[in-house]
Amino acid sequence: MGTDILFLVSKSGSWGCYREFRKLLEQKYQNRVRVHPVCDVYEGVHVDTTICVVGYNKKLEKNLVVVNGTRVNPKNMPAIFRGKNWAILEVFEVDAKNIGYEDFTSNCTEFIVMNFLSLSEDLILMDIDEKRLRKALEFYGI
Repeated sequence: MGTDILFLVSKSGSWGCYREFRKLLEQKYQNRVRVHPVCDVYEGVHVDTTICVVGYNKKLEKNLVVVNGTRVNPKNMPAIFRGKNWAILEVFEVDAKNIGYEDFTSNCTEFIVMNFLSLSEDLILMDIDEKRLRKALEFYGI
């Protein structure tokens, strides 16, 4: 997110790794980069199935972030998203069956459909079959 970086503290990245990574980037970029820990949300590897930043939204006049509502709640929401400049879109269900996700054969979760690419303020590249999330984003002019 520009000069703000999310670091997932989980089985793939410990608190020690977070501290070293933050220290490395702060030194390299003379404290112009901030590393934000994301903890107690997900024990896996990919933060993009839990938090995905859309960016600035003209309709809301705020930055928009999509969060997996089954993992993120007010107690574990990363501090950066708690400010008045952020709007949070919580996703509790997805249409993952359309992408062939099967719990017993996959290394990912059905929330892999949250892994989209923001091309601009009002254009996102995402799975065409993900109707629920697409409908929610369309409400915000995306």
